[in-house]
Amino acid sequence: MEATDASRLAKQSLYLATCFGVLMLMVYLRYHAFVPVDNLPLVLLPCVMVAAFPWQPAQAELADKPVQPVVVGYAPTRTAPECSPLATPLLAIKPRYDYLDNVKAFLAFIVVTHHVACSFGDTGGVPVWAHTGVWPAIVLGDQDVWSSRVATGLITADQGYFISLLCFISGHFTPASHARKGTREFIKGKLIRYGIPYLVYFWCLNPLCWMWLFLMFEPDPAAWAYVPGPGPPWFLQMLLLFNAWYGWILAFGFNMFYIPTSIGSFPFYIIFFYAGCVAARDDWLADLLRWPSWQVVALYCVAVSLLLFNLVAVPFMSPFPPSPDCLPPSPPSPGDTALLPPQRGVDNSTLPTTLLVFGAVEGVYTVAFSLATLHFFGTFLNSRNRAWDFLANAAYAVYILHFVLLAPCVYAYLAILRASGTSVNITYCFARDAFYSTTPLKGWQLSTGFLFTTLLINLPLWPTAYYLRKLPGFSRVL
Repeated sequence: MEATDASRLAKQSLYLATCFGVLMLMVYLRYHAFVPVDNLPLVLLPCVMVAAFPWQPAQAELADKPVQPVVVGYAPTRTAPECSPLATPLLAIKPRYDYLDNVKAFLAFIVVTHHVACSFGDTGGVPVWAHTGVWPAIVLGDQDVWSSRVATGLITADQGYFISLLCFISGHFTPASHARKGTREFIKGKLIRYGIPYLVYFWCLNPLCWMWLFLMFEPDPAAWAYVPGPGPPWFLQMLLLFNAWYGWILAFGFNMFYIPTSIGSFPFYIIFFYAGCVAARDDWLADLLRWPSWQVVALYCVAVSLLLFNLVAVPFMSPFPPSPDCLPPSPPSPGDTALLPPQRGVDNSTLPTTLLVFGAVEGVYTVAFSLATLHFFGTFLNSRNRAWDFLANAAYAVYILHFVLLAPCVYAYLAILRASGTSVNITYCFARDAFYSTTPLKGWQLSTGFLFTTLLINLPLWPTAYYLRKLPGFSRVL
């Protein structure tokens, strides 16, 4: 039996190494060597990795092993070597922190607001919608007016913490779920919970959103296209990968910090997910709420100071770049191998220093503001009522579905502008993979549109998400 286990372990380890090597090679070719590798294999490969993983048969797993009673709240110690940082059993009967559900509802609202702000105050130097694929968006604000700079600050502040904090909360609930279900059922549940919504959005909802935009703004049917893409559910793909890694980490005793990372936010996502898993084991959240007053005051001062830095200082640190050239791109020059191609209106000579300083500040902000948010909700909003239950139950579906309503809601405000006598021209921008306004708008028009769209999208979105998950079968995926 031991020889069989060793052979199976070797086969699974070789499979993991091969798949991860292929994934890293594709990422390198796509983003560093500028080889035209399509994004579709990159976003589907993790799902294929999980689905094709050579799981051991259930009977072989239990054969010749004594049956051990599993207490809810404990991770079976035989699932990980003693050297694993996650091998220690979880504390039994830990209290459920209700405020974590409230934090998730709050973050879902922030995500919606964040994407509305992207439509009314594009950040300029880099493509807002191009960081995770082709997003079906209408962008009205890309001018150097006060509202665009305010939106830039809001976008920067949001981006600095909300996805990392969502990763922490997901990681916090992961160990108990894995201990209760076992690796096979745990991964199966995550494939249903994350994989199905992700694939439905990728293949169905994203193309439908693009088709609606083509119908509204593209008179030439020859230019219409079927455009699959991940949209906001890119986060589900990442959680699916993290949870799959968690099951394999427990099985093989790997440390999550050994996973290679890249420049950007992704390292924080990994660290926060890992921290959430460890926090569940060691009950960090209870310790956070018992901090002495001076530590709490210091935490809030740092978090608020860096929040103001993102909201006020960051938008004015550099000149606002000009609007993008929305003409079709010209072919790259032969021999052009620059790792960082020039951004519009940006001096690349100072880019490394700027990234170093900004990255250091944002790293502190990510940790401080996330801890402050958890402490605030744990201290003042650690309760449940009908309103919070409604928001918490709808939050996951809101995150998945909000982008379907975003473009129609922006279009509603566009119709109001046109009805009031303001002629707004919308055209497809090749440089941004989105429909852009080529008509300069005033700051008050953009800020009013942001408030109007935020209200309009949230009013139907939350009730729709709440009642949609009450339909038969939808509660398992939403």
